[in-house]
Amino acid sequence: GKKRETQSEGEQPVFDTAIVAEVLKEESAHSTFLSSMGYASRSRRSGSSTSSAHIRVLEERIEQKDREAKDANDRHREELATRLQAQERAFQEIQKKQQEELEALKKSQQEKNEAWAKKQKETDNLLDFLLRAQATQQATQQSQSKPDGS
Repeated sequence: GKKRETQSEGEQPVFDTAIVAEVLKEESAHSTFLSSMGYASRSRRSGSSTSSAHIRVLEERIEQKDREAKDANDRHREELATRLQAQERAFQEIQKKQQEELEALKKSQQEKNEAWAKKQKETDNLLDFLLRAQATQQATQQSQSKPDGS
């Protein structure tokens, strides 16, 4: 598949000159080679029909080349479109994954923050409790240290 595609793409620019060369080759073959081989009389007689048949063959060959080039082009375009769609999907998947990871990170950070806030509150409460207890203890100590009935 691929080798023929690149081949037919590569041939396109040279393609017209190749056909001209073929025609010239045929023409010169009729004039010199065939006459030297003794076919001159036959080729001269059927020269016009041969050349028109030859032109038909070349035209068919040109049409076929055009079709092949068009098919190759269409195939190439389809492949590109498919590849582009696949890349687009992959890109969307990556974006989605990144978004999910970001959400998960935010969530875990939020949970950490909440846990930290809770711990901080507990620590504050404990500190509060200890300070109150200490104050109470100091107060009772002071009241104990006072002489009775002052």
